[in-house]
Amino acid sequence: MTDKTVFFDLETGGVELGKHPIIQIAAIAVDTLTFQEIEQFEVKIHFDVKECSPEALEVNSFEPEAWKTEAVEPAVARARFSQFLSRHATVELISKRGRPYYVARMAGHNAASFDGPFIQKFFRDADEFLPGYFRVLDTCQLAQWFFFGLGKNLQPKDMKLATLCEHLGICIDGAHDALVDVRANVQIAKELQSSLNIFRRPS
Repeated sequence: MTDKTVFFDLETGGVELGKHPIIQIAAIAVDTLTFQEIEQFEVKIHFDVKECSPEALEVNSFEPEAWKTEAVEPAVARARFSQFLSRHATVELISKRGRPYYVARMAGHNAASFDGPFIQKFFRDADEFLPGYFRVLDTCQLAQWFFFGLGKNLQPKDMKLATLCEHLGICIDGAHDALVDVRANVQIAKELQSSLNIFRRPS
């Protein structure tokens, strides 16, 4: 079985968990060892603009016409994302009854503190199972470890996705569209792993 990692990113109507909705989900499944892209996923979600911060919608490049024609209901988005994750589930877990089952390894930028909790609540509130491993890998934390202790002239000014892309020479066009951000995230992880190898399993 090919070991896979699903990099994902959310666009939301604000930063407050439990208050602001998820408006877009994007993900790319890659081979964990080579970072070769296997499949991509993207879905826009219907939401109430009144529940969102206008500033957040502006940053996220929200286009009403695109959402009007492409967005689906939250339940449909959950079903599609669940099916995507299940297709790339390679992490074996054991149920309370002792039966093995598989979930997807998930990764994202600032995902441990933001995207992870948001997507987990999105499924939990609907009483639906999220087939993704709850310990989300975070490339923001990876970058912090990578640059820790280096001279100031070798460090990026911050650990934001766009800043790291610029620092590492990664071309990014259209930031804050979820799928664009995911693809940049994969490239950041690929660049950093060549030195740290933390995405590799020992032979």
